[in-house]
Amino acid sequence: MKVTSEWTRLFEEMSLPVMILDRDLNFLYVNDAYLKVVHRTRDELIGKYVFNAFPETPERIESVLEPFRRTLQGEV
Repeated sequence: MKVTSEWTRLFEEMSLPVMILDRDLNFLYVNDAYLKVVHRTRDELIGKYVFNAFPETPERIESVLEPFRRTLQGEV
C-alpha cells in the first residue's frame, strides 16, 4: 500500500493522531499529531515493525496483536 499525497494532506490537517501500518505491522505513515503523542520522529518509526518501535512484554504484545489479526482477516 502506498500513502498518496492526497491522503498525506488530509491526515496532516487532522488534529487526531493517525498511523498507517502495512499487513506486516510496519509503519507506512504517521502524522504530526501521532508523533507528538508518542514522542518519536518519523525516522524512528517509518518502516519499523510496530513492536520494535514500541517494545513490550510478550503478554502485552499478544493482547494487542489479536485485534490487529482479526482486523486484517476482515473480522472487525
